[in-house]
This record gives sequence, structure tokens and C-alpha cells, in this order.
Amino acid sequence: MRSARGISLTLLAKLTGLSASYLHQLEQGEIRRPGPEKLDRVLLALSQDNGRRSANANVFVVPKGLQDLAIERGSQLTPADVQMLARIQVRGKQPVTRDDWRVLWQLLCYLVDRA
Repeated sequence: MRSARGISLTLLAKLTGLSASYLHQLEQGEIRRPGPEKLDRVLLALSQDNGRRSANANVFVVPKGLQDLAIERGSQLTPADVQMLARIQVRGKQPVTRDDWRVLWQLLCYLVDRA
């Protein structure tokens, strides 16, 4: 499912906050009983709905440009930050490119630091 959606193991690890090793073991069926919270994180990251709510009201999808920014920023952008950004829409639209997401993230950081 991950590779079919074009998501690397590194990106999935970043988006879920789980280790790449754990995710690899999960994909290989080596982990028999993953916890529901961990499965929810994986499902959230694998969703492909451009930031709209999925059938599960608590799950938001991470758009491709935001995924790219998360990889670029590494630990500066936490999984909670990514999920927060994925929920943002202005007039029903979201940023599209990595650069658009970067500008939004920088603006939010600036505003929070000023407060």
C-alpha cells in the first residue's frame, strides 16, 4: 500500500513518528499485534485525500507538497506540526507545492514567535 502510493519508508517514518525499522517489520508481517494508535498513525500518513477529512473524522490526509516539506525539514517539523498543517484550508484550498507549504510554515512560526 505504501509503495503503491509513492510514499517512501523514510517519509512514512517521519509522518508517523515511528521508526523505519518498525514500519519495515510491520510491512513484512513480523509484528503480529501492532497497537491501534500506531495503526491510526500509519493510516493517516497513507491517506491520499489532499488534506480533507476522511471517513474517520479524526483522520486528516497529508498532501504531497507537505510530505516533501516534512522530509526536507526533518526534526524541525514534528508529526503533530504536519498534521496541524494538513488541516489548514483557506477558502477551501490548500497550498500545493513544497515551497507554498514552506512559506505557510515560516509565516506561522513567525506569528507564534511574536506572540
